[in-house]
Amino acid sequence: MNNRATGVLVVHSAPRALCSHIEWALNALVGVPLKFRWRDQPVSRDCVRAEVFWDAPTGSGARIASELRGWVDTRFEVTEDPSYGGLGNRFSYTPTLGLFGAEIDAAGNTMLTEARIGSLLTDAGNDVSSVRDLFDRALGGPWDRELEPYRAAIYDPSIRLLHGAG
Repeated sequence: MNNRATGVLVVHSAPRALCSHIEWALNALVGVPLKFRWRDQPVSRDCVRAEVFWDAPTGSGARIASELRGWVDTRFEVTEDPSYGGLGNRFSYTPTLGLFGAEIDAAGNTMLTEARIGSLLTDAGNDVSSVRDLFDRALGGPWDRELEPYRAAIYDPSIRLLHGAG
């Protein structure tokens, strides 16, 4: 049985002053030095972003997310790839929403168990709007919407976030 996992940490935005602390924390967790390449984050002035692949003991994705959550003005996503015959994990963090975690399949789809679906339907009662909202949250919708401008900036550095628009 393989007790190793691989994954990716994407720091969507972090203050420059935290870069060395994030590197130190992740290197300590995985046990080997990793190469971070910090770049400006055009969506968030005075912040940088980085993407790093990791290989560490199974469950390290959760440990990485737990370590980094709550750091000032830091937004990130951690994925732990599914192991043979199992599921992986995805964690997303934003300062406004906190930490989201879910199991994912090999294609990156968020998996909801039968019990979880039943619980969501019970919680919603007969309110269709509540069903929609509860499923959206269970699938990480609010985190995806908040992180999307930061994700897009990885591919298009001209992306700028408009505050107070609309």
